[in-house]
Formats: sequence, structure tokens, C-alpha cells
Amino acid sequence: MLPLNPAYPFILERVRNEGANFIDVGCFVGQDLRRLVFDGCPPSSLFGCDIVNHWDVGFEFYRDKDRPFGKNVKYIEDDMLHPKTKNQSNEETLDGDVDMKLMDWKGQMDIINAALVLHHWNWDDQVAVCKNLVRLSRGPESMIVGCQIGSTGKNVMEPHCEENPYGTFQTYWHNPETWKSMWAVIAEETGTKWEAKAELKTFDQIGWRASDWWYIGACSRVLQFVVKRLE
Repeated sequence: MLPLNPAYPFILERVRNEGANFIDVGCFVGQDLRRLVFDGCPPSSLFGCDIVNHWDVGFEFYRDKDRPFGKNVKYIEDDMLHPKTKNQSNEETLDGDVDMKLMDWKGQMDIINAALVLHHWNWDDQVAVCKNLVRLSRGPESMIVGCQIGSTGKNVMEPHCEENPYGTFQTYWHNPETWKSMWAVIAEETGTKWEAKAELKTFDQIGWRASDWWYIGACSRVLQFVVKRLE
């Protein structure tokens, strides 16, 4: 998904040539991180985070545990909604060490990717998660990029509603206007300033088969976004 984002050439420039730190939150098996390495980015500048560990599945699939990706990309297992620091965690690795957690990297991320993650939450939880992403950002010129399911119709999706019949809890599907409104709230509550841009695209425009997404209704789209920190 990451290479489809309009900011991808700029992301490559910053990570590959300027040493910017990049974290993929909700990274799954690390496919977008591997694409960055393939396109010339140093693995030591890359981080992945997810609430459930599929990292080893990625190694089995790509067979690169003993290659530069496996040896240098840092993986963090943590909850974006309730992130911890190392000192707050009791989880130990096989060698008895305690894994680093998301907030151990507070203020150290230049680019944050959140692909197909935020639409799993309602408005309030999305605000809370994005405020945590703001805490990770280094400062002005930091970026938050990604995509999620959006809507050309209503935004609040109740469990088992017509537009989302298989949903089991309330979620919020943005359009570009509500996305900008949410970031205005986040900026005010964090004392920061952001430029939020978003665009709704059809599944066909993204390169997905629309027939695979029939179950989330005719109003569903893909919201691509780029949010840049100004202050």
C-alpha cells in the first residue's frame, strides 16, 4: 500500500538520503518495510509495530531473517491505543531482556505509516491513537501517511448496519472533510499544528478488485492521506 501513497517519492528521499526514521504502525508481516529496503532505504532506520506479532511469519514468508532486513529492522509489539514504555512492560524475550515499547521512541520518528488501521476505531479512539502518533513524531516536517476505509455516505458505522453488516462495534469512516476536522481537534489538544490532506479513491483506482469488498457497501472507498507537521 505504501508505494501507492502520493508522498512515497518524498518518503524515499528522506529515509534513503537523509537518514529519517520511519515506523509502520499496524505493520502485519512488514511488507511495506521490505519495499522500502528494496527501494534502497537503510534497514537500521526502519521500525515496525503491531499489537499481535506476525513478524516471524514474515521471516518465514520472505526468508530474510538472516539478511539485512531481519538483522536491522526493529519490531515493537505494542498497542497504539494504550502504548507503553519498556519500564511499564513485564514482557521478556527468550534471553531475559525486556522488549522496547512504542513510547520508548517518543519524539524520534520522522515518518509514520498507518495503513488500514484507524478505521477499526470510533472517532474518540481514532483521536486518541493519532495523539499517540503525534507523541512519536520528532517535530516540524514529520509526516503521518497511510490509508483506511472511508465513506462517501454516512461516517458513523454502527454494528451490523446496512453499510457494514459484519461489523461488531462502532467505527468511524472518514471523508476528506471529517479527516481534516479530526486533525484540527488533535492539533488543538496536543498544542501542535498539522496540514492534513486526504482523498477518497475507488477500490479500482487503488488496484483492488471492487468485488472483494462488496460486504462493506456501495458508499465505501479508500481514504488516502498525508498529514504534515508544521509546528
